[in-house]
Amino acid sequence: MSADMSVYAMECHLRSDDSVKLRGCIKQHWTDFQVNEIDVNGQIVELTGHQIPPLTERLPDAEEKPPKRPKVDKPFFPLSVDDDPHNTLVSILGEAVTRKIDVFASLYNNEATLLKETDSISIGVVSEKQVRVAVHVSVRKLYPWLKTETVTSTCDTEEKEMLVRYDEDYEKVAKLLSKVETDRLFVFFKCCNEEKKILDLDPDNDKEHRQKVHRLINELFGRCSESKTQVPYAGRKQLDRSADDRPFIQIRFRQSRRKRKQGDDDAKLDDVSTGFVLLKWNIETLGAVQRLADVLSVPVSSFSFAGTKDKRAVTTQQMVVKGVTPKRLDSARDHPRISCCMRIGNYTRSTCHLTLGHLSGNRFTVIIRDCSHADGSPVRDKVIDDAVSGIRRDGFINYFGPQRFGCLLGSVMAFDIGLALLRGNLEEAVNLMMKPAVDDDSQTGIAKRFYTESGDLAGALERMPFDKTRERLLLRGLHRHGKTQIGYQRAWLSLPYAARLLYVHSYVSLVWNCMASERLKLYGKNVVAGDLVLVSPPNAKTSRDGSRRELVAAVSAEDVVKGVYNINDVVLPLPGSHIQYPSNQIGNKYEERLKMDGITRDHFHIESLNVRLRGAYRTLVAQPSDVKWAWQQRDGKEHLLKNNPLTGIVCSENAELSKNETEQSSKSLMLTFSLGPSCYGTVFLWDCLQF
Repeated sequence: MSADMSVYAMECHLRSDDSVKLRGCIKQHWTDFQVNEIDVNGQIVELTGHQIPPLTERLPDAEEKPPKRPKVDKPFFPLSVDDDPHNTLVSILGEAVTRKIDVFASLYNNEATLLKETDSISIGVVSEKQVRVAVHVSVRKLYPWLKTETVTSTCDTEEKEMLVRYDEDYEKVAKLLSKVETDRLFVFFKCCNEEKKILDLDPDNDKEHRQKVHRLINELFGRCSESKTQVPYAGRKQLDRSADDRPFIQIRFRQSRRKRKQGDDDAKLDDVSTGFVLLKWNIETLGAVQRLADVLSVPVSSFSFAGTKDKRAVTTQQMVVKGVTPKRLDSARDHPRISCCMRIGNYTRSTCHLTLGHLSGNRFTVIIRDCSHADGSPVRDKVIDDAVSGIRRDGFINYFGPQRFGCLLGSVMAFDIGLALLRGNLEEAVNLMMKPAVDDDSQTGIAKRFYTESGDLAGALERMPFDKTRERLLLRGLHRHGKTQIGYQRAWLSLPYAARLLYVHSYVSLVWNCMASERLKLYGKNVVAGDLVLVSPPNAKTSRDGSRRELVAAVSAEDVVKGVYNINDVVLPLPGSHIQYPSNQIGNKYEERLKMDGITRDHFHIESLNVRLRGAYRTLVAQPSDVKWAWQQRDGKEHLLKNNPLTGIVCSENAELSKNETEQSSKSLMLTFSLGPSCYGTVFLWDCLQF
């Protein structure tokens, strides 16, 4: 590992053995690093086939779902699109209340500021929901600049009281569109029936004006609709020369992306989910998911998995995709964007999603090429045996590895972006993401430098490589929503939840690494008063953000005297909004570090990005299992994987493994070992062999 590990606050080793300070090349080729997930049942996940599971009338575990409640007919107040909304209000609320609404609405036309100062008016209690809907629709049709709200009274009866307020969004739209168009727009969104889901605005030749309208519509109504510029007669001969051929904005409600394709074998089943095994190489987990989502035309959020895996490696893991049948998923297997970097198979029908951390661990098989002592001398078997025996006995410091923090690009790391997000500086986070590395002449560097120097979103997007999924999503989001506060928020929200979480997790992981190093420097392997230990079972429920909600207790002075705990019991907290810190000097170190970065407990709830970090606890020492090693004779062509027609990855024939005293610097060391969830193979190697 040529990188200075102190960049990641990895400064201590659990054992200090000067005889084991080796050097070698890790991940010279991506086939040198193989990771297989270990599922919750302790089974190593492998890709073994592509069989489609048989179709059944009921999905597994479907009988465990509670039966649906029978529908109960409720009285419905009839209101058709042809009804007079004024008469509807009179029949429901009475003449006096209807007149009261009319007077309130007239304040807008006379003096808008007077209406804003008038907070709201009450139009009484309306118990039936269907009747309230009729009032909502009628008020909006008559007075598009007003909106109605339903509030629950504080009394024991919990009656539903209706209020009428001025809709401030109306004024935002009225600044860009005429009153007639603004009225049409608000009636469309609030009162549209099933038969009319498309609204065409008046023709507009001003491109900049259309762009402002697009962005405002997306800001106010983007969750349920989309707007596009349409050009009449585009691509075909204009027949009616008298017709207006100017471009116009067309607005439509979004169609549900969960809608099944016609002819799909499982179209009659609800909540279809498919479990599968993903084998990928030389691509990030999120990048692989993005490709699958694009090919299958489903949202990235349809996929769930237990953890992200290395990019420069061959990794195998379980996944679940919602709304896609096994047959449809298998049809994507031979797509060029899929077959070039991944294989899928082992399909199962599923009714549940995977959550981050829902696994037992990972099995690693690693090749270290040109393994030798730091001075270049060959390594004897006894040195490796002693190192492996030591780490089996003592474990290693459970640092977060370099993969957690991204590649070192100039002065910007993933935790820098995460810190900006936690502080709420979304624009700064984008600028850090798009900051080019010094002397980076790659296509990515060129695209980032172009954006930094020109600010041209379209040009930067055109230059950005397609495999840079996160950068492209940010650029596309900013191009659509604009460089405003809302625009930066929408751009970050266009990234998958796991991607947004990755950056803030990178920051708290760096803090954890810093505190682990401080803990070892201050107290070594000794357990001291104020240390934290787990008092809840280790299989505590894992939440959506991948952290476990264990209970902890502080070690007392009496516990120290009695030797109740050892270093393997000590945990350190990952900072969050609901976390307990050690009650010794390490607790003070946490406080100092977070204060230096300007972070408080409130910052761990980023409401604008739907991210909440409650915090978690991580053991200070990790224990590997089933550690084995062997020499692999190097011929310059061999790779780790065997020839496998299923994976389709081209590898040379299996190199023979030998374990003897022949010492040649050209030999490679192969290590196999298993680690628990969120433990890093690179950290194991760094600590075991002290690279």
